[in-house]
Amino acid sequence: QFFTLAIGDFVGDANRVAITYEDLYKDVKRIVDTNNIDVSSGSVLDEDMDTLRQMFETSLMKYDRSMKVDKAKEYVAKKLGLSTLDIADEHVMRDLREELKIGVVTGLPGSPRGIAAKMNIEKLLDIKINSCEKFRQSLKN
Repeated sequence: QFFTLAIGDFVGDANRVAITYEDLYKDVKRIVDTNNIDVSSGSVLDEDMDTLRQMFETSLMKYDRSMKVDKAKEYVAKKLGLSTLDIADEHVMRDLREELKIGVVTGLPGSPRGIAAKMNIEKLLDIKINSCEKFRQSLKN
């Protein structure tokens, strides 16, 4: 039996579930290809679940560390006017997060938290954050 991941806004059931990550299939294909996982039978569950999970996580970590994370760090550092080393410094970032009102790891009275902090981050970095979009959409309904 197949289980389908589909883009859309619907209630999932035993056969399919709604997802919002439109490019998920590209990441899954890359992981399958990179790890030579045989999917010709239509079933990859012949492998032990822990083995599959480990292959997927290892592949994702390699991909994220080598491409996405580095580029994201550079983007954020540039937007904040900092170096990539500065954004890894917890003292520099705590002061800056307080100043920019984008939330801190340990909450402070009167500081934005949760969705408010995410919306400030969204505005500051000029990006869209899925949970903020969903929140705005829920206010319209």
